Amino acid sequence: MTQDQIEEQQIKTWTDISGEKVPLKYVPKLAKLKERHSLRLLKAALDIQKRLIEFKKLFNMINNEVYEKELKEKGLFAKDQKGNFRWHNFSGTVRLEMDMAAKYSFDKEALKECQDLVNEHIDTLEGNEDLKPLAKDALKISKGNMDLAKLNKLYENRKHFKNDEVVKAIEKLKDSVKSTKSKAYTRLFIRENPDDDWTPVILNLSAVDIGNEKPLEGGSPDESKSASK
Repeated sequence: MTQDQIEEQQIKTWTDISGEKVPLKYVPKLAKLKERHSLRLLKAALDIQKRLIEFKKLFNMINNEVYEKELKEKGLFAKDQKGNFRWHNFSGTVRLEMDMAAKYSFDKEALKECQDLVNEHIDTLEGNEDLKPLAKDALKISKGNMDLAKLNKLYENRKHFKNDEVVKAIEKLKDSVKSTKSKAYTRLFIRENPDDDWTPVILNLSAVDIGNEKPLEGGSPDESKSASK
């Protein structure tokens, strides 16, 4: 007799999904099988989750250490850097990456006002021909978010609009953008030889919550070809 069967005999009643007490002898064999296996899988899943949380904490600690030492060696400061961070081992067979994806909130009314004014006065936009499509693309919403890089470029070129209302609307929208949360996308890749393609080690660590994750203060101090090949 297994331990699960012994425990079943010791429990006289089970509670069903509606909260009713059911004598054990009336619980179907299939239900008992599902109960045992679901709890077994849950226990295994929780154990894996715990190990993933510990691994992600370890990854972040090591990644931050390498990042800070690389900046120091190059005589750089974090505030001087932009982007994300990737690095590899000496033989070029293990690569590690951390990409920070920030989530933002913005004033939807300010966006609507800006869209209307830009569309109305698009012909007053002077300068490079690329500015007109930029002005429209920068104000598009995809999956609830704006492309902040395009919005920033539009903001930098706002004075090319020969209309003060448009300029003020762009400034108002830009000022309304606030960072709400950052998510770290952590990746690890391996390959047998430096000339081989990288193979990802699938962990989906971005879905593992270890609390408040702070983005790296800056980004990659070296976007060399050897690091990204």
